[in-house]
Amino acid sequence: MGVAEYAILAVTLGAAVAGLFIGFSGSLAFLAGSLAATATARFGWVMASDLLPSAWSRGISVAVASILAFGIVRWIVRKMVYDLVAQPGDAIFGAIVAGAVGFCISAGSVMALAAFGFIDESSVPPLLSGFLSHVGG
Repeated sequence: MGVAEYAILAVTLGAAVAGLFIGFSGSLAFLAGSLAATATARFGWVMASDLLPSAWSRGISVAVASILAFGIVRWIVRKMVYDLVAQPGDAIFGAIVAGAVGFCISAGSVMALAAFGFIDESSVPPLLSGFLSHVGG
């Protein structure tokens, strides 16, 4: 196994272990909270441009609104999902989802590094090199 394969394996296993502790409800709540904060920041900046002419006051107010949106949505989603999924299932689903996300992020990073020429294409695992040939690597 090459260095890239060990890196992908380490990130995948690390994410799966973290998913055991966070659980599926925590992972899903973080995702929903992040999307809510992003939407609040995007639309809040545009809407606050008429009300607050100063960029500093607009930035602070949008940051506070985004943090509040993140916290509220994260709390609501975590409570809803945690009540639906029993505790052992929450941890197991969390490990599976977090492991899959860790694999996708690490494999995508290796493929991007090879496509941009930062690492040698021969060090890319055989499974990923087939995908890399389709994107022009």
